[in-house]
Amino acid sequence: MNTIEVDNDVLNHLKQNADPFNDTPNSVLRRLLGLDGEKSKRSKKTQKGAIMQSDEFVKKIISQHYNYNGVPRKVGRYQYMFNLDGKLVYFQNFSKPTNNLWYRLKSSAIEELKNKNSEIVFTYSVDGIFYPINVSELQQKLEKNNWSREDVEVNIDPDSDYWRELNWRLDRHTF
Repeated sequence: MNTIEVDNDVLNHLKQNADPFNDTPNSVLRRLLGLDGEKSKRSKKTQKGAIMQSDEFVKKIISQHYNYNGVPRKVGRYQYMFNLDGKLVYFQNFSKPTNNLWYRLKSSAIEELKNKNSEIVFTYSVDGIFYPINVSELQQKLEKNNWSREDVEVNIDPDSDYWRELNWRLDRHTF
């Protein structure tokens, strides 16, 4: 083994991508550099480029995950916010092959969802992945992490299902 020096930005990035109690700095670097020898959790669809359109993917999630077969009622000005039998569900969609899923939750959307039976669903149609998140649980995570910005930045590693800004391992759902 060799010793290297890294600056604080690199160290913080390593910490954000670490699985506590399991990773070492070396194992994080190996994973980030693709040297760990483990097969990626991501499907071969990404490599082939077979992409389901966002509208189609959202409809599939609504009917199969939420067991809702009617025409969803759109809420407010948001193209992908729906009332599904009293539950507000807001979809944020990403549909291009990537190693980093990036979303931005506008404060106005979060305000619309607060204190209600609601979920935010981050989708990645390229691999048929989606992450449903209870808004109350999200609010707790934001408070715990002293989130002070108006909008919420979301960077998810689709290989580890890890939301970097909130140090949060998410529950992955797939089709």
